[in-house]
Amino acid sequence: MTMTKNLIIIGTLHCKSTPHQELVEVLENIAPDKLLVELAPEELGAERRKTSIRDEMLAAYDWAIHTGVAVEVFDSENDILRDGITGQEPAFQEYSEVSKRILRSYSWKELNQADPWNAPELQALDKAMDLQYIDPVKSARRDTMLLNEIKNKIIAGKNVVLVGAGHLDLLQKHLPDAEFPFREKSHQV
Repeated sequence: MTMTKNLIIIGTLHCKSTPHQELVEVLENIAPDKLLVELAPEELGAERRKTSIRDEMLAAYDWAIHTGVAVEVFDSENDILRDGITGQEPAFQEYSEVSKRILRSYSWKELNQADPWNAPELQALDKAMDLQYIDPVKSARRDTMLLNEIKNKIIAGKNVVLVGAGHLDLLQKHLPDAEFPFREKSHQV
């Protein structure tokens, strides 16, 4: 008998905005056969761990290692900024801080839903950031890479993918058979 590939996708928030214990409890309840975590391999090193904004991803990765769940990372150090943009520009930093402030008014589980991302203030910020700072070709290349990595790393059994909640619409569009346990049913394809 062939075992099917079940894909469960959960969005998180970076920058200490996803409670680690709460995330671990979700993972324990799901009991995945494999966990895919949105991290670049370089972020697993001791020095990078200290500065990574993806602390919840590292906590989930460590949980999998500790409990013996198969785990892989699926991101890379691809830069999606326009040429000449460093991310340190004052206007870029201001946009980032305003976005973070808006996003912090929601829980990580709420940000698995579509409605918060459709808030007019956040939509306007995202559009301004995209126009000024994000290279659309590099961004599309990263999206394709993320999708391909996920598709190539899933196994027969229950696969859980942890990804920044901002990627959920993309994944739902391209992985229509996946489950999104914290996404409202009306938004699921």
